[in-house]
Amino acid sequence: MNTLLFILVLGNIVVDVANIAVWIGMPSSQASMLGGPIAKTFGSFVGLVIGTAILSAVSIAYATTLFGLSRRQKWAPLLIIAISIANRALALVIFEFTSPIFFVWTVILVAVAYVDYRRLAQHSSPSNSLQ
Repeated sequence: MNTLLFILVLGNIVVDVANIAVWIGMPSSQASMLGGPIAKTFGSFVGLVIGTAILSAVSIAYATTLFGLSRRQKWAPLLIIAISIANRALALVIFEFTSPIFFVWTVILVAVAYVDYRRLAQHSSPSNSLQ
């Protein structure tokens, strides 16, 4: 198992869940989301609901990858790459602005996941290539 990737994904889950809690508990923290395209089009409550639903789904998907990482499954790093890219794309329609730090975080996750995938692919034999 790639411990670094596991820790990065686990940290991502913790931050996403904390973000949801802060959005709900402290409405002033919703400012960047409320200026986003979804909230402008459908209203602030719908923007909050959609943003919360997306972050919840992303956290659940990342949690699934933790299971795959712990079992050294080749699909887990690939799923992390897909989730990370989709999450960054969705952020563009949820938030009014996206800080460059989030793009850097996505690049780090994708790069570490890719390296882990390549390592797993090199160590697998043709008989277990679907793992």
